[in-house]
Amino acid sequence: MTNVDAPLPDLQDQVIDWNVVESLLGDIELSARLFAVLIKSNTEGMADGADLDLTRVKPALEAGTAVQLRYVHEGVEWWDTLMPMAGGVRIVRMQQSD
Repeated sequence: MTNVDAPLPDLQDQVIDWNVVESLLGDIELSARLFAVLIKSNTEGMADGADLDLTRVKPALEAGTAVQLRYVHEGVEWWDTLMPMAGGVRIVRMQQSD
């Protein structure tokens, strides 16, 4: 059962350019423990994240497909949802609570 009184996690939402996307992917590869790469499938919702291949992220975004990255950085779990849009990529970042 979900606790409806629990506070919602902090959310960050902004549009970043492609250079920042590349830096983000490099930072995650070098400094985080990636445990899920979920690429949106038009027919099935989210595809499974069994293979943690960051090289699939940029081509998916360039094709207009949203991607979610789930990782741990410095002991904190983060979920980044990347959505391509005119002028860059919208990133919605949410810290997962304990």
